[in-house]
Amino acid sequence: MKGLTKRQRQIVDYIRDYIAVHHYSPSYREIMKYFGFTSLGSVYKHIAVLKRKGVLSSEKASARSVTLTQAEQNATPPNSVELPFLGYIAEGLPIETFPQASRVTVPVSLVSDASRSYVLEVTGDSMIADGIRDGDWIVVEGRENAHPGETVVGIIGTEATMKRFFPNGTNIRLEPANKAHQPIEVAADDFKIQGVCRGLVRRYD
Repeated sequence: MKGLTKRQRQIVDYIRDYIAVHHYSPSYREIMKYFGFTSLGSVYKHIAVLKRKGVLSSEKASARSVTLTQAEQNATPPNSVELPFLGYIAEGLPIETFPQASRVTVPVSLVSDASRSYVLEVTGDSMIADGIRDGDWIVVEGRENAHPGETVVGIIGTEATMKRFFPNGTNIRLEPANKAHQPIEVAADDFKIQGVCRGLVRRYD
């Protein structure tokens, strides 16, 4: 997507991800809310520029008519979606993020909400019994709550962890999938969920 500003690329990526998950376009109001624009006028201006640049098109005058041109649709393989690749998660360390996130293509079946999902690379073996190995990419849905038994990415103080999540009264038990690692029990107020693991991508390079 040469010739686009950073914000324009972000808008195109958001529309692409939204369509991949929902099978219809986001409304102008949803675009406004996602990017924190103060008015719909800002959205109309960005969309108008992207249409002039041949990236977006709209077949009818409606809130959900904006879509990618055929050339842009062909830029991403079918049944896949591009997500931000934010960095690394290693047990007991802060999540290491990149100054500017790149994007990776993952199967759309691993994504329930592309607008708040991202990819991290795993460092370590604390979840190896669940098939999550060192060097794997995990698809994370960013949210602050989880169901018992889900594998979550969270923060204790400044340290990151990825464990199975189990509420336990006023505490939370975080269980690894590796017998060499011990479960962690912390007060609920001391643990902040960053997201829930939705799947993984394994590379063989």
